[in-house]
Amino acid sequence: MAVRRESVRLELEDHFSTKMAKAAAATKLLDRELKGLSGRSVEMGRASGTAARDIDLFGTSLRRQGAEVDRFSGRVRILADTMAVLGPSLVPTGGVAIAGIAGLSSQLGFAAIGMGSLVAASQGVGDALKTLNDAALDPTAANLEKAREAMDQIGPAAQGFVTRFQELRPVLR
Repeated sequence: MAVRRESVRLELEDHFSTKMAKAAAATKLLDRELKGLSGRSVEMGRASGTAARDIDLFGTSLRRQGAEVDRFSGRVRILADTMAVLGPSLVPTGGVAIAGIAGLSSQLGFAAIGMGSLVAASQGVGDALKTLNDAALDPTAANLEKAREAMDQIGPAAQGFVTRFQELRPVLR
């Protein structure tokens, strides 16, 4: 086997100047930017079309709702006219209503105080009634002592009530 050697010598002359390289790079950059602008303009065109359709739909909706607004305005006008006619008579009525509400709230306050007094006064009355009933049914010394202790724990007015209620118990049965 024989070995053969070859060599190739290539010499290149570059007449491509630096100015030309800069111009080619600028052209490539400009081309890329123009392609980007073209895509953006397409997007803007689509968005403009969508916005135009939305504006048209909004205008159509406003035209349809215009009749409803006019009808509502007429009703408000009737209400305003009614208030203008009835206004002079409603003012004194409103004044009386305010005084009535103030009086009602005062009476409700007094009723609450009365209910609190009733609850406080009736504390122990139920126990006294029960022990007196037990003593009446089974008059042992223990039951009579419990009845006396229960009566001692309540006030004189409550004692009078329990005594009178015990007197009425046979009639209520």
